[in-house]
Amino acid sequence: MFNPNPSELKRRREQEEERRVFLMADGTKVDTAVTISVALVVLLLFGFLLLGGLLSHAAKGTAQASSGTSTTQGNANAQATANAQATATAAATPKEGPLTALFSKGADAAKTTQSFSGPTKITVSGTGQSARTSFNDAFYVYTDPAGHALASPQHTKFHDLCIDGKSVDNFVQSIPAYKSSHTYTFTINAPGGLLTFGVCDDRLNDNTGSFTITFL
Repeated sequence: MFNPNPSELKRRREQEEERRVFLMADGTKVDTAVTISVALVVLLLFGFLLLGGLLSHAAKGTAQASSGTSTTQGNANAQATANAQATATAAATPKEGPLTALFSKGADAAKTTQSFSGPTKITVSGTGQSARTSFNDAFYVYTDPAGHALASPQHTKFHDLCIDGKSVDNFVQSIPAYKSSHTYTFTINAPGGLLTFGVCDDRLNDNTGSFTITFL
């Protein structure tokens, strides 16, 4: 039976121990390398996911901004079209021209060509004689029969402006103050349809003068 030298056995054991330590160290290196590789892969995947999220968010923001711009532009275009249509409609509708209502033709001396409804602003000027030889304008008798100026011009529901066969009193909220220019601008409440103008008087044979009605 072979009995190895004790020193030889010791040397062999030391060699075995060195080999075992080397293998363990080499395994640790391998495990560390694998761990690092896995970590790098995970980091790369996370980076790709984060980058994809950022790109998606940016794309949504761009789409929303584009949509908002399109909506604003669409609203602006619609408003411009509506304004153009309103302008075209206004241009296509001729404005009612001034009317002349002769006192000799009574209450229905002049008629509009267009219909009016609701608040309608007009200017009425002119004078004449419908109260026999006294002079009157659209609201006041301002002279006596001899043609002398009255100290206080008189307003009555006769010998004034007639609208649709009725005194102007029925179409205004208040009677304007007397004006020596005999020109009055006021708003009437038009009932709808064509309007007629004249002087409120049923004795026409001695009438002179006229009213001029202008629509504003």
